[in-house]
Amino acid sequence: MLAAEKHRSTHMAPIGIGIAFFVTQLTEIKLPGAYNPTEPPPKYAALSYTWGDTAVTVPLICNGMEMQITQNLSEALHMTLRVNPYEFLWVDQICINQEDNAEKAGQVKRMALIYHRAQTVLAWIGPEEHDTGLAVEWIEKVASLTKGFGNDVFRDNNNSEDRRKVETVENLSSIQSDDLGVPFSNDEAWRAFSSFYDRPWFQRFWVVQEALPAREAQVVCGSHSVDWHALKAAAAWYTFKAGLIQPRYDSTRQIDGIKYTRAMNLPWSFRLGSEFLAGLLGQNVRPVYRWNFESLLTTFRGRLAGDARDKVFALLGISTLASNAEDGEQESPLLQPNYDKSVMEVYRDATRGLIESDSRFHGALAILKHAVPRSAEPGWPSWVPDWRITDMSDVGYALPAYDGRVGNRAEHRCVAPGPGEDNQLHVEGHILGKVVHRSEYHHISDLIMNIRAQRDECRSVYSERFSTDKYLHTPDNVDTAWAMSLQGGQLQKGFAAKETTPAQYGEILVDILETMMLPRVTPEQEKHRQELINPYMNDYGLDPDWLEYCRLRYCERRWFVTEEGHIGIGNWKMEEGDMVALLWGLDVACVLRPVLGKPDAYEFVGEAYCHGAQGAVEGLGKDGEGKSLGTKMVLV
Repeated sequence: MLAAEKHRSTHMAPIGIGIAFFVTQLTEIKLPGAYNPTEPPPKYAALSYTWGDTAVTVPLICNGMEMQITQNLSEALHMTLRVNPYEFLWVDQICINQEDNAEKAGQVKRMALIYHRAQTVLAWIGPEEHDTGLAVEWIEKVASLTKGFGNDVFRDNNNSEDRRKVETVENLSSIQSDDLGVPFSNDEAWRAFSSFYDRPWFQRFWVVQEALPAREAQVVCGSHSVDWHALKAAAAWYTFKAGLIQPRYDSTRQIDGIKYTRAMNLPWSFRLGSEFLAGLLGQNVRPVYRWNFESLLTTFRGRLAGDARDKVFALLGISTLASNAEDGEQESPLLQPNYDKSVMEVYRDATRGLIESDSRFHGALAILKHAVPRSAEPGWPSWVPDWRITDMSDVGYALPAYDGRVGNRAEHRCVAPGPGEDNQLHVEGHILGKVVHRSEYHHISDLIMNIRAQRDECRSVYSERFSTDKYLHTPDNVDTAWAMSLQGGQLQKGFAAKETTPAQYGEILVDILETMMLPRVTPEQEKHRQELINPYMNDYGLDPDWLEYCRLRYCERRWFVTEEGHIGIGNWKMEEGDMVALLWGLDVACVLRPVLGKPDAYEFVGEAYCHGAQGAVEGLGKDGEGKSLGTKMVLV
């Protein structure tokens, strides 16, 4: 088995011209560590490609012995050797013993370092088509409009002027595209541009750690190649500027490689630590950049992995968790690549490892938000995200975090699971109450069409239970608490700019929605509707984007009332009898389902907003460490 600090690189040459047969000699190379390198790094290129059909293989002579490689790799080697200026090439299929799980796991840990230390990454995306040359030409032309966006890691931060210019939506006109030299009327060029991204390589999961940290990379397609950074920049420009022609081409791609590529433009605000170490100045190698693990998981969950466990393993090496380990911290055994674990065990341990690593920060339980939709696999813990799920259509927009120093933002206490408790997560928090009423509707369209009846229903439920129209947990009345809950507690910017109060908003919400739903088929109807809407725009700050703001916050949620008189909104799968709670380390409220026969055990249902919840914990005491005291619970 290969030593942990080493990797193999291969020196190869084709036998004859046009014959799919290679000889190769493997060489063990020791890479300098991520920090404080003491020796010049070896010069080599690393190959990024899709394996293709593993049943279709060709022979390769390796160290004097024959081995089989996939046909796709053979094609990749033939075409990339011509653009590889270095003696050595790293190829996973050849340089890692695929039959040795221990070696495979050890090298998976170091693959991010292998690709980052490579002088260049060569990405083979497949054979060329008749229009590949035109596609490359057009990609380079479109990328030039971004003026180097994405090329300079130090300049391309989250707030850079270049990023703001490129990632601001501008639906350019045909005339503007003509002036820029990329006319939208050139159907042949734009069709070639679009089809270039329609290849399996773009959705492959391992591409993230192979290409994301790469300083230099070439994407090779047949006899053509294009700079990887240009490919990213062109995808970003198309996404944010070419809205006029997107319907023409987006539906023609089987693989949305433009979307996957644009997502790789992560700003370096996620690259934490090493780029700021003064000790790296004058060193022989570049610093290694890291990204927030949770951000990586959520950003790239839609990519495809042949082995679902790689949706975690492929990201560990470029995450801040790996950075912590290299910086002298003890690496958690939960975060070690281990192909002997099941998918559930890998995802569970990664979730727990992330929570434990973030336990000293507020928001340590933020990863729980991604456990919705819940896995359909029997025995899957409710608090563990299933990263195989990519359809998020029934998940509402993220709710705003609570502001201020409230108990739900206190530090999470890590409690190690006992024997037989691996699928349990010990948490603390405050139960706000049991749901005694939930709304019938969870789609925004249904809510709007029945908005007055829904408001009246909330009034009636509250009056019958609590004999008051005053909200019990804030100075608001019930209408205000209900209206603000539908917004997740935050007024849209237009209302805020006009200094509209929550009380005023509660008074006009129903009238605004009913006015907006008036018919507008004829010019007379449109004129009448607009005349009624104008006062809300002029006097209160109604914004054209307000309805979309409402949709994002309410869609796939229900409003509820608890037995303690709280009003809020929660995940649409909530039921009467569920609990609404605040968990220390989670910056929003949540819905928990009691487990029958297991006191203090709950299933995690999803996020929630509860009006006035901040006040519910202000009176709770503190322990000797200054952490809020709460109720101990177990998530299963």
